[in-house]
Amino acid sequence: MASTVIAPKRRGINPDKLSDQQMVFCNELAADENFNATEAARKAGYKNPSSSAGKLLKQSKVQSYLGKVLGDRISRCEIEADRVLREVSYCALRDPLDLCDENGQIIVNDLRKIPEEARRAIDGLRVKRTVHQDGTIEDMIELKLVPKLGALELAMKHLGLLAPKQHEVRHSIDWDALYGEGEVVDTIEAQITGNGS
Repeated sequence: MASTVIAPKRRGINPDKLSDQQMVFCNELAADENFNATEAARKAGYKNPSSSAGKLLKQSKVQSYLGKVLGDRISRCEIEADRVLREVSYCALRDPLDLCDENGQIIVNDLRKIPEEARRAIDGLRVKRTVHQDGTIEDMIELKLVPKLGALELAMKHLGLLAPKQHEVRHSIDWDALYGEGEVVDTIEAQITGNGS
């Protein structure tokens, strides 16, 4: 059976133009993770699912409705490219001073005081609390930041700065071998001593 391409659309046919069985077929097809038309036709109750699926997919009203369903799904799942690039930019071009207060101390007691762009570069947070014999409480807070080199590499790829020239031979770098096993992680640690409030 020749494949039929269903193009996502912003507008589609009114669902009332489809029969109940066609509507069930379309809904089953849209819900199927493999987009299996024969299985959708079987679930819709067609007697010969394989040939019915092929015929249904050739009908313009079925294509129109499925195109709208796919278009709606894409728009719900879509992340804007500009938003992704801003996130990469925050991680790649961050300034460590953005994590500090006016006295140069790392802000760890209230993360809301850290500017949003700097917070977006934080990949994790770990707090270790120690109660000393004299009753004082010491918190050790570790902020794990998104690896800056990785973010810079993504930005450079986007800008075409890593694209090889035609006369150059491109060499791959085994970053794991260069830095050892595991990922390269930037961390910032700060100690707070006080009553724990």
